[in-house]
Amino acid sequence: MSGTELATTALMLGGFALAGGAYGLLFAVSKLKQGHTRRRLFLRGSWVCYALQLASVAAICTLTPLALSWKLFVVASGLAYGALPPLAWQLMERLHRDEVSYS
Repeated sequence: MSGTELATTALMLGGFALAGGAYGLLFAVSKLKQGHTRRRLFLRGSWVCYALQLASVAAICTLTPLALSWKLFVVASGLAYGALPPLAWQLMERLHRDEVSYS
């Protein structure tokens, strides 16, 4: 791997991580916002970020010289990350609901 390929791959992986973080953040903000329009706006923004993350997965798999095992790891991570914010939110709701019922 040349220096240019290394830098390009690193930037793509950074974009992958950034898009995933933005997806999680905007998803959480959409759940906290009051008002249907605001909530929908942030939720749509979160899905746009997830779509960007999946696009970065496609770019990483097609444009980088990473080994097949790393590309499969990136694909699996990208697919799994789609479920993480909703699952984490459900877990937090359940934990806090149970916490309120004990007091």
